[in-house]
Amino acid sequence: IMKFALLILFGSLFFFTVPICAGLNQLCRLMNFYVQTKGLLCLSYDDYGCWCGPGGSGTPVDESDKCCRSHDFCYDAILAKGSCNPYLVQYKYLNGTCVKSVDKCKHRTCNCDRKLALCLSKAEHHWRYWGYRFWPGSCKV
Repeated sequence: IMKFALLILFGSLFFFTVPICAGLNQLCRLMNFYVQTKGLLCLSYDDYGCWCGPGGSGTPVDESDKCCRSHDFCYDAILAKGSCNPYLVQYKYLNGTCVKSVDKCKHRTCNCDRKLALCLSKAEHHWRYWGYRFWPGSCKV
């Protein structure tokens, strides 16, 4: 019974996370198009500062963190319009540019992601802020 319960648990986790991972993978590939020239990958920004990665709070630690906060606010604006979840939508881009789509949800999401990628490509990345949100007393509201 224990093996069956674990199978159900991991199967449901896979079922619910695959669409989210697809959206994140898309964002990651678009970011890589811009930030790889700096010798970085999108994962260099996972849990960076107070705003890069899931969630976000507090004062951004630098310009890169401000880029991530703006991206969070961009997604919040899309979510506020209703009927569109930028975490699940899949869009198309070519050479770092969003491909026009009649689907406004796809177009808005791609533009949010593209703005983030452009912003991060221009901002300094400081490894000392990687994992910063987990430091005691950091990222307080």
